[in-house]
Amino acid sequence: MGRLLTIETGLACNNHCEFCPQRVIRGFGTGPVELGTGELKRRIDRAREDGFDEVAFSGGEPSIRKDLVEVVGYARSRGFERVFITTNGRMFAYRDLATRVIEAGLTGVSVSLHGPNAEVHDALTGSPGSFEQAVKGLVNLHEAASRMDRRLDTSTVTLVVPHNLPLLKEILELAGQLGAGLHIVQPFVLSRENLDRADEFILPVEDIVKGLERALAGGLPHGGRVKPYNIPPCLLEHLGDVIEPQTYSLKTFREFENDVGSRDGRRPEGQFYWTEQCDDCKQLCPGFRIEHLPESDATGMILEAAAHTLQTTPGGELTLGSLDLLTREGLKEVFKGVREQGAGRVRVIWGGFGRVDTAGLVDACRETGVEEICLLAYPEMVRPTDRRARLPGNLDRLREDLALFRRGPGPRPSLLAVANMLYDDGFMLDEAGFLDLLGLVKTAGGLDAFFVAPEVITTLLPAHDEAFRARVVAAVPGLRSGVEALGMHPRLVSSIERPDPLPDGWLESRIGALLDTVDWRGSYVRHPFVGLKFGWVMWSHPGWLFHNPGA
Repeated sequence: MGRLLTIETGLACNNHCEFCPQRVIRGFGTGPVELGTGELKRRIDRAREDGFDEVAFSGGEPSIRKDLVEVVGYARSRGFERVFITTNGRMFAYRDLATRVIEAGLTGVSVSLHGPNAEVHDALTGSPGSFEQAVKGLVNLHEAASRMDRRLDTSTVTLVVPHNLPLLKEILELAGQLGAGLHIVQPFVLSRENLDRADEFILPVEDIVKGLERALAGGLPHGGRVKPYNIPPCLLEHLGDVIEPQTYSLKTFREFENDVGSRDGRRPEGQFYWTEQCDDCKQLCPGFRIEHLPESDATGMILEAAAHTLQTTPGGELTLGSLDLLTREGLKEVFKGVREQGAGRVRVIWGGFGRVDTAGLVDACRETGVEEICLLAYPEMVRPTDRRARLPGNLDRLREDLALFRRGPGPRPSLLAVANMLYDDGFMLDEAGFLDLLGLVKTAGGLDAFFVAPEVITTLLPAHDEAFRARVVAAVPGLRSGVEALGMHPRLVSSIERPDPLPDGWLESRIGALLDTVDWRGSYVRHPFVGLKFGWVMWSHPGWLFHNPGA
């Protein structure tokens, strides 16, 4: 097998999968958010120069591109003997497109197949008719390859969720009938965008293994193989040669990147954890997905970190963030546990979305006496890696949730925002909008408006230049007056990982001279899920507090 590079062609997709980790940006139509034909050809050239001899195109959905046939043909003309497409298959229901892409030199296709029938598949893709089109697309591709005496390597991809796990055997058998010899199965992947629906789709890894055992009992009638993604191979060794282990030696040229990079063989960070059984393992394996970490282990890790924090501040205040993956019972266990450890006042950082909704969090706080829920403001923002697209925010959710605090005694709300964001046109929240939101916090019983002022809002953007910093500093007195006019206290929160003392030119230093400063460095519980690597899924992770590099 050769060296394969997967090139992401853009964001757009014609399915609307309920489980998609990028539902919003995948919803863009083709056009300005897609890579141009010239850029795709440049990437194909670069792949060849870097020694890759196989190339695959993924998306979004590459088959909705008008230049797909041209791009496939170009890859073959540059010497790639094997050219693949990862697709939902729907566009190939058009027989002409299927014929032309085979004529251009397509040698392989990997098609999403999430159910053995339209009822299951279409419900998961959110697209009526997608099952019929995918099946017809595969039939058309194989018929075209047969007419031209071409080989077409075919695989299917199935996201394993509670809806289809009992039907996995039927899905694999159908895939074999449609000409697939390799079947990729993978569990649900969490992100900020689908976190609030996680309980609909997450399966314990043990259930996935049992489902595979049932599906593969007696083997596959067509002699195919199953390639489980994001499931440790050691859990499936007993199934024998029907399993093809996943490795991470493949490379993907992300659509927002300017270069191929060098990620061969690296374990992905943030999305996985390892157990003692992983210590001596020689396989190139990602480990266990964080979604499959037993909650008892997660709460134990958090409470262990809280105990360590309280050693330096006995009986003091605790600030807890990045609790998004806990259920209501897990939250209560943590809150009760820190009280038993001797915590005084407890503040919880919350972004509005989690395994529980805000109502569940408020109830857990009321039952355990948590005093404050600090709401973290994430405005809709221009995508840093591609400023032609926007990433969703949580402000609408916060506005809705603030009504919960007026329904009885319990935690007091506060609001935490990045001061810099209010003056950056890449974020859909300005000073007036912030004060409107803060007014709702006040109505719900809140007293505090917290700000942070990092040099870099996100690690994907450069540090602010002096002109921008000066504009922010000049605006802060007016912002302070607006907050105080609401009867609230504006406070700057010291960044947790920073040089001490702060350099004079930093925003935090300059704004600190204009606002009262509070320091959470001694109270913030730094449990294992607080790291920046979890920002991909945590709405309640204030990354700006932990990453404040200088200009």
